[in-house]
Amino acid sequence: MDASRNATLNVVESLIDLEGGLGYNILMGHVDQLLESLRLIALTAWSTPPGGSAKTAGQKRQVGRSSGGGMTPSRKVGTRCLAIMEQLAGGVGDSGRGLMLADALMPLLQQSASSRKPRNGTVNEATSVRTLAVLSAVWQQVSAASAAPHPTDAPAASPLHRYLLLLSPLVGSLTTPEARQGLTAAFAALSGLLPGLATSSRLLTALNRQSESTIGEIDYDSSLAAYTQLQKGLWMQLKKSEGLPLMCQCFWDLCNPSDLALRHAAAQALTRLLEAAAEQQKQGNADGEGEEGEGGALHLVQRWMFNLVKKGITAANLAVRQEHVGLLRGLLVQFPDQYADMAHLLDQDPELDFFNNVAHLQLHRRQRALHRLTRVLRESDEHKSGRLSLSALLDVVAPLLHQFILEGKAAEDSGHEIKQIDKDREANVTDAAIEALGALVAQLPWVQYEQLLNQWLKVMKKTATKAVVRAVCAIIDAFHFDVSTQCPAQAEVAADQGKEAEALQGEHDAVEAPASCQAEAESAHKEIQSALKRRVLPSLRAQLVHDGEVVRAPVALAMVKLLKLLPEEAMVQQLPQALQGVAHLLRNRLQRIRDDARNVLVAMMAEIGVKYLFYAIQTLHNACPAKGYTAHVLGYTLHSILNVLAQGAAPGALDGYLDSILPVMEADLFGDIAEAKEADAFAAKYREAKKCKAYDMYQLLARMVTFRANIGQLLGSVRTHLPEASQPRVYNKLSSLLQHASRGILANPTAQPQDLMVFVHGVLEGGLAQQEAAQEAAEAEATAAVRGSGQDSLAEPEQVAQHDYMLVDFALGLLHASLKKGTLGGLSPAALALLDPMLPLLIRALRSRHANSVSLALKCLAFLIRMPLPGLAGECGNAGRAVTGLLQRMSKTGDPIAQDCFKLLATLMRESETYQPSNAQLRFLLTWAFSDMEEAAGRQAAFGLLKAVLQRKLVVPEVYDIMTRVQEMMVRSQSSPVRQLCSSVLLQFLLDYPVGDKRLQQHLHFIITNLSYQHETGREAAIDMLKTIINKFPEELVNAWCEVFFLPLVQRLTGDPSSQCREAVGACLRALMLRAAPEPLDRLVQYCLIWLGGGDARLARTAAQAVGILAQLEGMKFGRRIGSVLPLVAACLHKGVRSMQQEEAGAGEGDEAVLQGWQEVYACLLLLERLATGLPTQVAWQKGPEVQQVWRDVLALLAYPHVWVRKAAGRLLGLLLSSSKLGAGLLSAEGTRPGQLALAVYCQLEADVDDTLAAQAVKCLIHLSKDMLEADKAAGLWEPAHQGLAASEKHALSDAHLAHENLADTDQDAVPALRQGQNGAQAADSEAESDGEEEHDRQQLGLAGAPGLTLQGLVRRMAKMAGDRTFHRQLHRTWALKFIAALTTRLGQEGIVPYLHQILQPLYRIQESGSAPNSDETKQLAEEIIAHIRDVAGADALVSAFTAAKKAVSAVRNERKRRAAVQVLVDPEAAARNKLHKQERRAAGRKRKMEDMQRRRGAGVAVKNKKKQKSA
Repeated sequence: MDASRNATLNVVESLIDLEGGLGYNILMGHVDQLLESLRLIALTAWSTPPGGSAKTAGQKRQVGRSSGGGMTPSRKVGTRCLAIMEQLAGGVGDSGRGLMLADALMPLLQQSASSRKPRNGTVNEATSVRTLAVLSAVWQQVSAASAAPHPTDAPAASPLHRYLLLLSPLVGSLTTPEARQGLTAAFAALSGLLPGLATSSRLLTALNRQSESTIGEIDYDSSLAAYTQLQKGLWMQLKKSEGLPLMCQCFWDLCNPSDLALRHAAAQALTRLLEAAAEQQKQGNADGEGEEGEGGALHLVQRWMFNLVKKGITAANLAVRQEHVGLLRGLLVQFPDQYADMAHLLDQDPELDFFNNVAHLQLHRRQRALHRLTRVLRESDEHKSGRLSLSALLDVVAPLLHQFILEGKAAEDSGHEIKQIDKDREANVTDAAIEALGALVAQLPWVQYEQLLNQWLKVMKKTATKAVVRAVCAIIDAFHFDVSTQCPAQAEVAADQGKEAEALQGEHDAVEAPASCQAEAESAHKEIQSALKRRVLPSLRAQLVHDGEVVRAPVALAMVKLLKLLPEEAMVQQLPQALQGVAHLLRNRLQRIRDDARNVLVAMMAEIGVKYLFYAIQTLHNACPAKGYTAHVLGYTLHSILNVLAQGAAPGALDGYLDSILPVMEADLFGDIAEAKEADAFAAKYREAKKCKAYDMYQLLARMVTFRANIGQLLGSVRTHLPEASQPRVYNKLSSLLQHASRGILANPTAQPQDLMVFVHGVLEGGLAQQEAAQEAAEAEATAAVRGSGQDSLAEPEQVAQHDYMLVDFALGLLHASLKKGTLGGLSPAALALLDPMLPLLIRALRSRHANSVSLALKCLAFLIRMPLPGLAGECGNAGRAVTGLLQRMSKTGDPIAQDCFKLLATLMRESETYQPSNAQLRFLLTWAFSDMEEAAGRQAAFGLLKAVLQRKLVVPEVYDIMTRVQEMMVRSQSSPVRQLCSSVLLQFLLDYPVGDKRLQQHLHFIITNLSYQHETGREAAIDMLKTIINKFPEELVNAWCEVFFLPLVQRLTGDPSSQCREAVGACLRALMLRAAPEPLDRLVQYCLIWLGGGDARLARTAAQAVGILAQLEGMKFGRRIGSVLPLVAACLHKGVRSMQQEEAGAGEGDEAVLQGWQEVYACLLLLERLATGLPTQVAWQKGPEVQQVWRDVLALLAYPHVWVRKAAGRLLGLLLSSSKLGAGLLSAEGTRPGQLALAVYCQLEADVDDTLAAQAVKCLIHLSKDMLEADKAAGLWEPAHQGLAASEKHALSDAHLAHENLADTDQDAVPALRQGQNGAQAADSEAESDGEEEHDRQQLGLAGAPGLTLQGLVRRMAKMAGDRTFHRQLHRTWALKFIAALTTRLGQEGIVPYLHQILQPLYRIQESGSAPNSDETKQLAEEIIAHIRDVAGADALVSAFTAAKKAVSAVRNERKRRAAVQVLVDPEAAARNKLHKQERRAAGRKRKMEDMQRRRGAGVAVKNKKKQKSA
């Protein structure tokens, strides 16, 4: 067919090409039939997808063999038809033929509108351009009367209105400038036939007009002027067909991610459309279904806007998504009845509103919005009320969550640059989205649930990322269809029956479900099971193993969750196959593959629980034979499975599996497998062989089995190998097994106190009896040997008895751990009754030959002595004698058993009054325990015994000698615990023990003398001890020693080189001043005042700090001293100001001389700060000239060379500005005007600052901004908001013109070197814009060299600082940006609008796509500031000022480029020098950046140096 069509078209084209128009005239005679044929061919060709109809390859071959060719015309034929219709368009004079030609061309445009992204990825808009040109030519020849509809038809029945509705969607789909220009031309031609379309056509043309000066850009003036006209009134006047193209244009600009001005203007226009629609709804004049009447805005919103918004809320660009979500919120607010189901997500608090936060720049607010969505979905599911409709869930919520999950942590096309520290937080947003997805699908019916699950399964098949797999798992977890219960009809009948029974008060009517309901239930049951088995489960199984080696754990987890949804029979049938599919990878020799398979297997068993452990053990035995390395893999994997199952299993869950688990454990310890583990060459190859998991498995079994029933079987493994304990290797293994068993038993909830004590008592009784019998046998054997009679070797039962002490140690360890953890019931009568029989056994254990048994018995006795046991009084003497006997056999005090003996004796002295050691025993104990003070200090047991002696006040001479050595150890020791221990013992001695006045004086003088000890640790210990004495001693004694304590403390307050010691001295002085009586305290203050005015700088700063401490403590009571303190402070500050001024005038000795007195000035500033905080009325500005002079000196110190002084002065200025009591009248005084203070603070900020100083300076500037605004208003330097909005562009262009003049007047050779790190364009812009700033401010003030700033000058300087990209001034830049945000809030809408054109220029430079790279933090901060400005100033003001800023920056850059090009021609030598200088600056900047990165890496700071990839 294509051959015949091509031949026919050749004939037509030949006729058209005939000379003289003969062929053309022939065709005009048959133009109706020709156009109809061409229309049909074009319609068929362009309505078919590229490549022909959707047939299989076999069908196409069959059709080709049967018919010899395709029946459908190709696109090439359609294109030829289009070319013929273009040539015929110029000769169509009849309106009917013109409309027929338009009908033929419309399918081409419909195809462009319906498929914005065909298979080749781009739209063939060249065809659209040609088609639109033909339509424009045709509509210009058609008369409006001939195209009008019949009078009886509705206006919408007109073909012109139909064309209009078909063309309108193209406004939002065509992308190239040529196509959009052709579309506006078509609308202009159509407006000639539809007069009502003239306004829309004019605005549409203005919105798409191209710039005449810049290629490829639109005319911003025309576009923004057109958006300005789209007000509420215009939207209300437009009909629905007239407003539709404008609305599509707004959405087209709204989807522009790179142009902030157009995006905001479009959003504002659509917001006005919403307002107009809401107004029309109130008036009640909505359109009919097909009428072209009033209410067009309402029709556009209700029929079109929601669909367009749905497409944009899932945009990959975050900025575009924000605008669409904002429009969706506007829809909900303006039309609450139509979208009542989504009103639950709104909130009056912006922090809680879902739509305000779900697309927010800050990640934590997005996470909060998703959490709130999850909560709303779950609450509505629980309460069965307030549910979101299916349309809202599937059209709004599900796409949003889909976008969040697919973005994950690597959203490459986000609307802003994600900060490096926020990339991990992005994972939290993904987690919240997955959680919300699970809550969403829990509300879906089966059909929608299946569709959504299939959709995610397709996504997983394409990109099986972790987030996608987790989303599939979340959907499967939310499976809420009970396939085994009654059908929906039965459920409704049962509910109706319940309501009817309640209404009839107990009368029941038997209502039976229809007979078909059971069949329906069975059918639904089979359908769901079939879907899970045939579609979902195979899809998951196909994704389980990737490339035959990698196992996906989330997929396996989802598959197991799916099996849990199926009946038990299906679970038993499918589970072994699923486990075997993973377990067979455990035989792989690659460690990575085995680890992945093991992790997946563990996750699967954790999901299905201990109920199916038998299948796992059987699968492991089949997959891992008990030979070679697989035997080690078997035990290792079994431990991993048991470990995860024990976390959620109930106690006793593993009782039935001991026979299967214990053989694996014993083989891992004592068989051939254990010998292989000990071979280093073999163990190095396999991780499973490096560490034996049998011990952990044994501990796990001891924790999980039933204690009373299975403890014997569990310990059978140990008893079996006790005869072999003589071998060191076996002994170590058995000992480790018993230790792990002890830990497991202590954590076993079935090990009740009674059962545990019965077990411990039995083991101790039997073990000690066997040890005593063995000892008697040994003595008898020794006697027999002496007599000459020999014995045979030990039999096996005797060998077992020989090693029963291991079980005794095991029982004692259990008892000690139980007492330590308090698991035996505390001091209840039942617990005491259980523990009382243990006392004789423990005392017997002290006579054991095994050190471990003795040590554990001592520790247990130390616990039992603290308890009110009935038999304790009778056993204390025996315990004391046994312990004394042990100590007499010890060779040194450092022995662990000796330390345990000291602890037990100390406990006996503290807890038991019946224990009374003799003086000889006490003196022996103290002398022997403290024979080596260094060793005794390192072990606290001896000090515990000493504390017990001090507590009982047992007076012996050795105590006084020991305390003298203790206080020396307190100062000399380099160990902090030892110093603290000595301090506590010394304090207890001084407070409780009998001490005379002379000895007390000796101890206090020792402490005071060591306040100046050479080592910091010793000084700190002495200071802390003195502070404790001041707090603990009686008040009379403190007052008597007050001055003795005060003088050395004040000396160390400034003389100590350690900051920690100085801080401790300050705390000690506070304690002394709090305890001192009024008279001694007044004497101390007099000393400080004498020092403060004495002229000695060191004493002055010491006194200032001491007085500051007292002022902080006394608060308002310090007011009686202010008259004597403030003049001295004023003199000190004035001295510092005078020295600074002399240095500036050149009469001083330089910065070094000024800096020598900074400490005195700084101390006085701190004192003044405490006075201003505690006594604001005493040092207020209005207090008098003396106080005002003090504050003037403080303001002068803002320029002091030392940064600490500047910080203190800045804090005082902040207090002065923020407190109405303190700073009233400050800004109206001469010399402290707002502009003058702002200049001083700005100079402080411009210098080298840290984060604290910069923050304080910005706070002061924000405080002053309001007063500066009032001053500018009074001086006539401020324009109102309505004038400022229109004048933004004028000011911006004025600034640009000033920059042009500065560039023109500047000699390129004399331009100073720009700041390092800036690129050439931005550096030149900043240099040009900064010239003449001071002169401009002076002209505005009307004074030559006026010492102050206007608000406009301050804003200009801060904007310049915000645009400074110098590497070492990034801190200044950050705080300048924060100043802009705070200033916007401070001034409000009316005050900030006149300055928008200045503050938006650095923000535009940061945001523009082609600018030099900025940090991620800076970009996000700039975006947040722009959003804040939009909220405060309004979208109109922001768009206008942003456009003006863009023009100003572009004008400066264009002029700079032009002059650079002229310089290359006029003075090439100077141009070459500038180029070399620029390269040197860049190289120096790179070198400095690398050096800084190296320093930071050397300091341990993580620094990433990744180059950003530029998008193609």
